[in-house]
Amino acid sequence: VALLVAAIILLARHGFDVKALLPTGAVLTAVVGLALQQTLGNVVGGLSLQLDKSVRVDDWISVDGHYGRVSAIRWRYTAIETNDFDTVIVPNAQLLAAKLLVRGRRNAQNAPWRRWIRFRLPYDAPSAEVIALVEQAIKAEPLTNVALTPEPNALLESLEDGVAHYAL
Repeated sequence: VALLVAAIILLARHGFDVKALLPTGAVLTAVVGLALQQTLGNVVGGLSLQLDKSVRVDDWISVDGHYGRVSAIRWRYTAIETNDFDTVIVPNAQLLAAKLLVRGRRNAQNAPWRRWIRFRLPYDAPSAEVIALVEQAIKAEPLTNVALTPEPNALLESLEDGVAHYAL
């Protein structure tokens, strides 16, 4: 800025009409502003994400068809690691504009997240017995990274074409 001011002063002393630079400066400012609009939106988005903590590192989120764990929140982008070992880079402005689902967190505390395991059996298998056996089997042996509460439960979702659709 100091060099620019010094150059304008030198030009004015040598007889150059400095007022002629004003329209050019305004156009140049508008062009630079439009060119940086998306970048500035991403920077402001990154700042607001870090200040309001609506999304935090290690949160599991779903945005624009991508689901994964937030591994980094930078000024320009947020990195999401998927279960397929991919890293999705989402610009912060896009993250703020999209419908965002934060999974497994309530009132700023981590909470268990329910996942469904679906399976099918022939229609003639008694549903009450199937549900009791599946619940007994899953409760008998604790699984790694599976919460003990709330307890898992099974249910009969539907009956279609001789097949019973269950969910655990």
